[in-house]
Amino acid sequence: MKILLATSSTGWSGGQHQVYLLAKGLRDRGHAVSVATSYNSELGRRLASEGLDVRYFRMNKEADIFTMLRVGRFLREGRFDIINVHRPTAHTIVMIANMLSARARFFVTRRVPYGIPSRISAEIKYAWFVDRVIAISQDVKQSLIETGVRANHIEVIPDAIDSAYFNPLDIAPAPELANRKPVIGTVGNANKQKGHYHFLSAIPAILKKYPDALFVDVGVNDNDRELVELADNLGIRNKIIFAGFQQDVRPYLKAMDVFVFPSLVEGLGTSLLEAMAMQKPVVVSRTGGMVDIIAHDKNGVFVRPGSPEDIADAVCGLLDNVPHALELGIQARNSVEEGFSVEVVTQKTEELFKSVL
Repeated sequence: MKILLATSSTGWSGGQHQVYLLAKGLRDRGHAVSVATSYNSELGRRLASEGLDVRYFRMNKEADIFTMLRVGRFLREGRFDIINVHRPTAHTIVMIANMLSARARFFVTRRVPYGIPSRISAEIKYAWFVDRVIAISQDVKQSLIETGVRANHIEVIPDAIDSAYFNPLDIAPAPELANRKPVIGTVGNANKQKGHYHFLSAIPAILKKYPDALFVDVGVNDNDRELVELADNLGIRNKIIFAGFQQDVRPYLKAMDVFVFPSLVEGLGTSLLEAMAMQKPVVVSRTGGMVDIIAHDKNGVFVRPGSPEDIADAVCGLLDNVPHALELGIQARNSVEEGFSVEVVTQKTEELFKSVL
């Protein structure tokens, strides 16, 4: 198949990483893959360095007629079988260009569990001229259905994890965490939906039972004043490292004895899957896409969303029972390899594309 993947973000994010993995995975399966993205795109730079065909367009606003015409010309020349868009601005631009110029089979991937602003918008962007919508979890699918998108028009295919890259056998722990026991940590950007407040609020109760514990929050830094002040007010500032954004989170995950994922809203939870691939026992909010990933007490432990008390109890329970925690970590990695590896996700995507040709 001749496949075009399109996304409009310039920075590097979980969604961009997914396009990166999918582009390489489809190419490795023998398909001709091109990627349309914004100027100054980090995704474009990385894929071009690996020999993929990358085309750049101005994609900073949806109602850009000039870009639509340029994309339309590119689509006519490219004669693609499949187009798969991954961001709202790229969605609008490429959908209209395809509708007017080429009419390749058209797929939309949606990663956020929020409804569309209106049913008219949902009908236009997710039904007209769209062959299938790919939702990364059942929660994302349900949010689309509630907005008016037909259930039989939606296919659930999760995001992928490069389990070879996230291999605990190949990584040394971060130096500042090495030789510290136990280490409890989380990973996520500093917005409120990631649940950092509840993670920090659980720490005093954990310290009562494990006073030597060290905590690390990857994604929060010392400039995130609200969370730093909370740590000061809780009296735990000297027990937590705010590690900020890390290009490579694997050394931090390697050092953790327990990984906490306290997110309140999540389409799927890539950081959770990365921790699981690193064979970590995980404590997870029972919400959103996480219910597609975790089987309670089989490959992780569920807690109520927004409950520091539940987080503390679950973390202490795992630290109390090290053999059980280690077994959960083993099963966590098995779950990733069986259901979320690049190979599995790419094959599912390929099969969906082929089903409409």
